[in-house]
Amino acid sequence: MVIFQDYKLFKFLGLITFLLFVSCSEENKSPVSTISESRTTEEIYTQACAFCHDRGMAGAPIFANTYSWGQRVDKGIDTLTYNVKYGLNAMPAMGLCADCTDEELKAVVQYMLDSLD
Repeated sequence: MVIFQDYKLFKFLGLITFLLFVSCSEENKSPVSTISESRTTEEIYTQACAFCHDRGMAGAPIFANTYSWGQRVDKGIDTLTYNVKYGLNAMPAMGLCADCTDEELKAVVQYMLDSLD
């Protein structure tokens, strides 16, 4: 039996496994360039962000949980959106929304921040 002595490595391997699973799932076989003009910010959050942010996976701040966000809120919307777009720590660039526009990314970040009120 293998015991992970480095918990960060264990979390990283879990995230990689998840990303591989998501990228191979049947519902992700549609072309990435397809952008729906009618999707809402909540739909984008649910499809691309919720898996990690509803669970706090790999250190992700939890949706509507002020404590888990800590001082991240003080960075401001522009810095947080930049971090989403280019990735930070275990979060890949664009999160899991490869077809999101900059405006959509900013709107989803604002949606998450608004949940903290």
